[in-house]
Amino acid sequence: MQEADLPQVAALATEAFTHRGRTEYFGSLLPGKETPSGQEATVRQYREELQQAYDPNICLKAVELPSPEPQGCCMCVRRETAPTSLPGMSQWQYATQEDREYAEYLKGERNKAVLRGYQQVRAPMIQIMTLTVKPSHQGKGMGGMLLEAIISWCRHNQHDAVVVSVPGAEPVYAKYGFKTVEDAWLPLPERWQHRPQVNLKMMVFRR
Repeated sequence: MQEADLPQVAALATEAFTHRGRTEYFGSLLPGKETPSGQEATVRQYREELQQAYDPNICLKAVELPSPEPQGCCMCVRRETAPTSLPGMSQWQYATQEDREYAEYLKGERNKAVLRGYQQVRAPMIQIMTLTVKPSHQGKGMGGMLLEAIISWCRHNQHDAVVVSVPGAEPVYAKYGFKTVEDAWLPLPERWQHRPQVNLKMMVFRR
């Protein structure tokens, strides 16, 4: 992946957030992801990750020749040890104070579940941060090629691979040997019972 790919990769990430009804969950944590300012923030985030990336960090794109435009992308981060804490909320702008409080609560519960999952993963590991294919190019094997590249690297370098799966993506990861290590419905207090309940699955490919 190159610097010039970042705007298209940010657009791909947005499609992943908004495709198949996933905005109910991701929209709570990352409001405005689909707006121009949200796109710019995503480009800045990926630029920082790409500038810091070095082997064995993996930043990949999938193309359909002859066009070099990315139709799929994957960004991974190598971890020497399992994290014992995770970052809190970003500085996204929320429509109401209640929306922010809900997002902060949801992120906190998500982090608890993710940290439980990390305890079942052997370090060192590769964490899949983003893996997505444009809806118009799904079903052509691009996602599988990206996963196969990650798995091949993990086998060669003796790393586990871990992913916090988005809703509906579990069967794809399972097809390539990923196993579920954490499956949790994030609890909602009474004040937010009208909000959608979120199921979190953390999956691992063991070397």
